[in-house]
Amino acid sequence: MGTIPVILVLIIVFSVVMIVIKSKKKNVIGETEEKPLDPFDVIQINSRGVQLLESLHIIESTKDIETLRSRIDFLLKTYSSLVVLAVFKHKYVTEAEKAMNTIKARYPDRIITQLQAALLLTPNLDQLKNHISSCVVLSYAAFVKSELSHIDKLVRHSAIESRKELIIRIGYDMKYLFKMFDLPDSKHLEAIEEIRRQFYTRK
Repeated sequence: MGTIPVILVLIIVFSVVMIVIKSKKKNVIGETEEKPLDPFDVIQINSRGVQLLESLHIIESTKDIETLRSRIDFLLKTYSSLVVLAVFKHKYVTEAEKAMNTIKARYPDRIITQLQAALLLTPNLDQLKNHISSCVVLSYAAFVKSELSHIDKLVRHSAIESRKELIIRIGYDMKYLFKMFDLPDSKHLEAIEEIRRQFYTRK
């Protein structure tokens, strides 16, 4: 009969120990989840976020291939840091939103598009590359439009032909960007080539 109380005591002690262990595990998990961002990470998110939004605006609006090439190179080299830091989730978003506010204060007339915001708040390299591919086509189209405005003012046949050759050459260089930066080329290369093709026989 004396062994029964001993067993009960052991059961109670074991239960208490398990409760304490589980409580400690919860505290450890909670501490991990609430771990603050390193000050350097905060700076990284803010600075990279601003640079991302500025670079996106540039590649979406430039018609200069050298500007386009350098900005694409910069974006792809720095974007991975945001992808890594995004694991902090809500803390990352808080800092990323500060970067957006910096852009709004710096450029009051500039609108941050939904896609730009998404690329910053939820970094995704594939999505970025898809957007860059579209921007390459748009940049080439803008370049061609600009050149056509010059061609319309030219009289000499040689000058006109020179402009057409430039359009064809820049189109080739634009297409090469897809290989250089390993960009998805579905339909984008065809779109550029379709524009270039017009100038082989253009009178």
